Amino acid sequence: MSSGSIAFTAKISGVPELLLNLSAPGGSSSNKSSGIASTMRLPVFHPCVRLSRWKENPGELSFVPPDGRFVLAGYEVDLLPRSTDPDKPPNQTEKLFLPATVDMRTSLGPSGSEFEARLTLNTSFPGAGSSNRPSVRTGLSNTSVPSFSFGGPTSGSSVAPVLEAVVVHIPVPTGVRNVTDLRPSRGDATFISWDRSIEWRVPTKDGATIDGTATLYGSIVGPLENSINIDSENETGPQSRSNLLLGYYDQSSVATLESYQEPSTSQAQAEPDGSEQDAASLKPIARKRNAFKNLMPKSIAVSFNIRGWLPSGIKVDGLVVDVKRSMGLGDGVKPYKGVKYLTVSKKSVERRI
Repeated sequence: MSSGSIAFTAKISGVPELLLNLSAPGGSSSNKSSGIASTMRLPVFHPCVRLSRWKENPGELSFVPPDGRFVLAGYEVDLLPRSTDPDKPPNQTEKLFLPATVDMRTSLGPSGSEFEARLTLNTSFPGAGSSNRPSVRTGLSNTSVPSFSFGGPTSGSSVAPVLEAVVVHIPVPTGVRNVTDLRPSRGDATFISWDRSIEWRVPTKDGATIDGTATLYGSIVGPLENSINIDSENETGPQSRSNLLLGYYDQSSVATLESYQEPSTSQAQAEPDGSEQDAASLKPIARKRNAFKNLMPKSIAVSFNIRGWLPSGIKVDGLVVDVKRSMGLGDGVKPYKGVKYLTVSKKSVERRI
């Protein structure tokens, strides 16, 4: 479930009587309240709202606003498809539209210490006008993809929504000492040691320079003791193990043990074949890859804002000022009315590896 709110700002003299009409997908032209009733869950209202009017006609808010800014209403909405057949994939209308998705590949490179994060942006917002939306040409197949910046005076409106404040978050395990060689194809990426995470900020204003996909490469640096143990493991042999006995046995006993552990002359002269040498050389690499596998990120999430579009589809159909029932407005007063839509997503789109 996602939460939403209606923030209202009233700067008007007198005691105005207002009527706010809301609509949502699922309603008909003759019965718009059915869409609101099925979309808005658990609504709560400011004390100035007349609940009787809402109960009779869901979607109609009749109230006398206080002066200044206040929260008119709050609600919850389920953005997942209402009814889907588990045996069939959802169609295009049933799918939840996500303007930003993320994916990640781990254990890359010779030692398995590198990873790749991928961010895909999509600004084909359902219900938004696309005739005035700029686009850019790619070099492949001469196709056109949406731009991530909508210029003009209507930028950020319901006709031309704006995707902004895109930030990718990649948490890392506690055993990671550092993340180096961060190479984003777009934006800036930093490793925040106190938060144990990577923060990748992707700008979306200069839309002509991005084709919808951005990548980030980086290398994981593990604890010092792990690398020392892996590198020094091959250096530990019978001689070093026997030296550990010097503190518990006399020199003659240790010498006898060493002579017993030494291979015969024929065995010492035998040289291993090529396959044994290859297997021996691959063991340290396999150990390193296995050690770095446990240090790889296990999830990736993205945060973003959208000005001019709501995923729930809730819209303001109109705001009526009842001049006859209002008091103190004055003759011929025509208040300015405006509406803004804002979607805020905080790490709500996540991919787990």
